[in-house]
Amino acid sequence: MSTKHMIVIIGLIVVLFSSLCLAETAEEQRRRLALKYVDIPKITARKAYALFQQGKLLIVDTHRAGRFKSQHCSGAINIPVDIVDRVKLTVKKDTPMALY
Repeated sequence: MSTKHMIVIIGLIVVLFSSLCLAETAEEQRRRLALKYVDIPKITARKAYALFQQGKLLIVDTHRAGRFKSQHCSGAINIPVDIVDRVKLTVKKDTPMALY
């Protein structure tokens, strides 16, 4: 194998390894967002379920589109966790939301 090919292969390995090491997992993104929005009031699961039954809870599924297509809560909208902090929702300020 030529030196040129070896350099290309090593370069590709370095790029792949770097992207794997530096990529933030979905769980890490969820934790980061939870810390960022720590001042948002929380509600209990029981209260959330009551609001859901009344049709008064906005449910946001933060999984990727493929998983959302295969399984999600009834009535949920999909905003993947990697873009959720860049999406501007137009809802009333007091609208209760559940993100999962």
